[in-house]
Amino acid sequence: MKRAKSICIGAENEYWDDIKMLIKPCTDFMVDKINGQIPLVNFDDPNKRIKLYEE
Repeated sequence: MKRAKSICIGAENEYWDDIKMLIKPCTDFMVDKINGQIPLVNFDDPNKRIKLYEE
């Protein structure tokens, strides 16, 4: 988080070489967690849908 903050505020340049090997395992973990939640979403009930924005 410190690194992300430093990059966002311009105190540090963005670079990925030192963590490149961690990206795929991290994204695989996140995708697995998201896919695990899909069965819990009731697509027929608009009140139980995941909303990405308010209409």
